[in-house]
Parts: sequence; structure tokens; C-alpha cells
Amino acid sequence: MYIIIVFLIFACFYFLVLKNIIKLNKVTAPLMIIIVTILTSLLFKGHQVSDDFKIIDNSEVKDIWFNYHDEHLKPVIARTSKMINKNKSITEPNYVVTDNVNLYSIVHEKVVINDVNSLGIKKELTFDKQFKPMYLSLTNTKLVVIGEIDNSTTEVFIYNKSDYRLFKQLKINAKYVSSKIINDHFYLVTSSMINNPKQIQTYVINNEEKTVDNLYHVKNTYTNNYVNIIKTNLDDKFDIHVMSYLGLGYTIYFSDKNIYISEEKFNKEEHFNKTIMIKIDNNKLELINIQEVKGLVLDENSINEYNNQLRVATSESYDDYFTNHIYILDDDLKLTGKLENFSTGNQLQATTFIEDKAYIQTFNINDPFYVIDLKNKNPKIISEVDFPGYDTYLLPYDKNHLIAFGLVLDKNKNPEGLKISLYQVTNTVKLISQDRILYKDYNDAFTEVMYDQKTLLVDKDNNLIGFPVTYWLGLQPDQYKQLFFVYQINLDKGLKRLGSISHNSVNENNVIKSGLVIKNKLYTVSDNKIQINNISDLKLINQKVIK
Repeated sequence: MYIIIVFLIFACFYFLVLKNIIKLNKVTAPLMIIIVTILTSLLFKGHQVSDDFKIIDNSEVKDIWFNYHDEHLKPVIARTSKMINKNKSITEPNYVVTDNVNLYSIVHEKVVINDVNSLGIKKELTFDKQFKPMYLSLTNTKLVVIGEIDNSTTEVFIYNKSDYRLFKQLKINAKYVSSKIINDHFYLVTSSMINNPKQIQTYVINNEEKTVDNLYHVKNTYTNNYVNIIKTNLDDKFDIHVMSYLGLGYTIYFSDKNIYISEEKFNKEEHFNKTIMIKIDNNKLELINIQEVKGLVLDENSINEYNNQLRVATSESYDDYFTNHIYILDDDLKLTGKLENFSTGNQLQATTFIEDKAYIQTFNINDPFYVIDLKNKNPKIISEVDFPGYDTYLLPYDKNHLIAFGLVLDKNKNPEGLKISLYQVTNTVKLISQDRILYKDYNDAFTEVMYDQKTLLVDKDNNLIGFPVTYWLGLQPDQYKQLFFVYQINLDKGLKRLGSISHNSVNENNVIKSGLVIKNKLYTVSDNKIQINNISDLKLINQKVIK
């Protein structure tokens, strides 16, 4: 394609000379050569292929597969943290979603659509018995249902919200990793092991099977696996763009313009303890560049794009000893700044970025909380404060405040309860208030927010947050109870626990999947019930049993 364009450029100049429109002399001849050279270089700029990655075709997979194949390796696929994206142009999927007119939820492997006022059921979307819906996403015109078949095939149903008729259907023989909606385009990331060297990645759109042709090989990645990225315009029935590369897709981070994927550097003879950062243009679905950094990325909260720079926090491990780093990469993924070995001994547990600062915690009885200045090429620690216990998730509530979820530890580093904290952060960290949910008479307690923030309710209009907590009452997995805790936030005074909501019945323990605030009322949804409570005192307003 590019050879043809270059040929046409030369042909155009030749025609101008032939027609005597341009006369060759000592000035114009060199000038023509310079112009053609510049145009040619511009054409190839961005399409040059690095030695570290290249575009391949399906026939080359076989040779690459044999060179790297190690049947004893059992990698962990898609080590992603399902974060709440702070970019408003990016929509995250969830178990329950709303457009303030209807409530859309996954109930007993079907999608139930309820009126938010009466809670009456408007529509139920059912599927083949093999399909299990996992997540939902919404736009102004579309409802997206994402799920899996037999834990190995990802399928997406896209419906018109106006009549709930199926508009588009996607399917790929690969496990679900992540998905986003960015400006009415749906992005799906999946992962599939290559079980034989002739296996070709295919996908299906509207029952038509196609082969993935846009395929990359990144040097020193695990090449017995496809990472697939599908992009489709939700309002175009036939629009589809797909790329794949040979790797695992350990951690996925989306910005509004790019997709960043971290890969553990792999060679079956050696443990590198390094990460390959991959940058993909999410408009063209082209692999732009890669960069190698020391250590491994914990989750997508440890990756952040800001002012055309990528910031990455990593932990490098030596047996049970860790050393931690932070790197700054420019728009071409070239290294422009780094702070290596800023913390040693313990692994990173939680990271977040607010503009030109990083807030990082590691694991210990007293939790070191670092504030790192990222403005210059040489990042530096500007504050280090110790707090009891440790946090696994840091949520920027605004520019100067963080909400954190973590564990309270005893002197032997054993968990004795959950904690939720409100911190004031600028150039240092100050604990405004903290609430502890202690185990007391329970064997254990857990909140999914610590590792999967889809269950976290954040309503800034009412300064409200809510999240589920599960208590284990005994040694059996079915001996538990679950509550949805609700807090009022005062940025000056701190956290106030308003109480908790339960969907428990006499014979059942209904797990609350999600909480939402709609028209200043608190909605909670489980498999068997939708409940509406007053947001000020949590008094019950209405409820509907779902069968």
C-alpha cells in the first residue's frame, strides 16, 4: 500500500516535469529530491516496525509457538483490577446499571429491566442456557450485555433501548478480560490459550465468522496465548475492528485515546522480573510502541496517563523481599523519569495518581503511605507517613481527598477487621477519620471493594458511599451473612456510618450485587429483590421481590 503511494508521488513529480510545469535546474532538482524524501518519511512514520514487535500473519504463529512453547507453564491470565474509571468519557460495565428511567440488572442469568418509580418489570431478556451474563453497559440508545459460554467463549449482545430488539451480536472463542465504552464505541478485551500451533483466532459478528488478520508478535512475551481487542461502533450494525497479539494481557488500562497493557517479560529459561508496557492506539487499534521497566505491575490503578505521559508503579521481587519503583514514559513510551528502590522489603498494596502526584502504600503492621512528586524528570518522595494496618484500594474523591479500603492487623500481621478511611492529601497525608468493621464474633469478613470496585457506590451529589460486606459465621461456605454499609462523607469532619441494608429473608441470604442512587433514593439489588431506601436515614420506601 505504502509503496503504491510513494510511486504515485514520484509519478506526479515526473508528470509535472514532463509537462514543463516544473523545470529542472540546480535549485529545483535537489529541492524535488528533498520534498519526495520528506513525504516518503512522513508516510512511513508511525508505520515503522520496531525490532521488539512486528506484524505477523497466521502462518507465522506456528514457528513462534514452537520456539516458546512450554507445556508445564500455567500462567495467570488477565491480572486486572476492575477499577472505577475517573475519566467521565469512559463507561465501565457493571452488574446493575441505570439511565434514571429504568434499572437494568442481571438476575438468575437473565437481564431484568424495572421501572425506577414503580419497580414494575418492563422486560426480561433471556438467553441460551449455556450463556451466563456477567456485566451490563449503557449508552443513550443501546444496552450492552456481556457474558461467557462455558467459561471459555465471550459473547456480547447489543440491544436497542427503544424496543429491546437485538441490534448486534459479537462472539469470540476467548475468556473475558475487560470492556469499556468510550464515546459510543464498545471495546472488548479477551484472552485465549493456543492449544496447538495451527490454532487461528476467529470471531463472529452477527453470525458471520471472520479471521483476525491484524496480528502482532511482541518479543519476550508469552506466545502461547492470544490477547484480542475488539472495537465496534454501537450505532453501526456492521462496524468491527479487531487486533490480536501474542501475550497474556496481565493488566489493562484505558485512557480516552490509548490502551496500555502490561506484560511480564517472559522466557521459559529465565525469570526476568520485568514488565513490558504496550501502547495501543484505541482509534486505529494499532500497536504504537513498547517499553521495558523493572518489576511487575500490581493492577491497573498502578498505571496512569496524564498530560501525554504514562506513569507506572511496579514491585520487583526476590523471594519474599520486594523493592519498588515508579517510572515516567513520554508519548512514545520513551523513559523520561524514574524513582527506583524508593521502598524496600514489602510489596506495593495500593496506588493512585492525582495530577502530578502518586500516592502509594505498601504492606506492614504500620502502613507506609508515600506521596511522590512526579512534576520533574526525577520523581521524589515528599512525604512518608505510617498508619496502622494497610489499604488495598485508594479512591480519589476529589483533588485533595482519598477514600481508602483496607485491613486492620494485629501485632502478628493477622487481619482482625476491615477499615474505611478518609485522608486529606496534598504534599502530605492526614487521616481525617476512620471506621473499623471488626470481626468480633465472626470468623472472617470481606468486602469486594478491596479488589473489585464494581460493587462500590459513590454519589458525590449526596456525599454518599456504600459497599457490601460479607461475614462468615462458621467454617462452611454457606454460613455467612451480607450487609450493604452506607456512609455519609463530610470532608472536614470525616465519615459517618448511616447504617446498613440487608436483603436477607428467613430461608435465604440474598447477596446485594450493587447499590445506586436514583432521584435521591438509594436502590440496592440482589438476585431476589430490589429495595429502595431513604438516603438520609435508610428507612425502607419500597421493595419488589424478583423470581
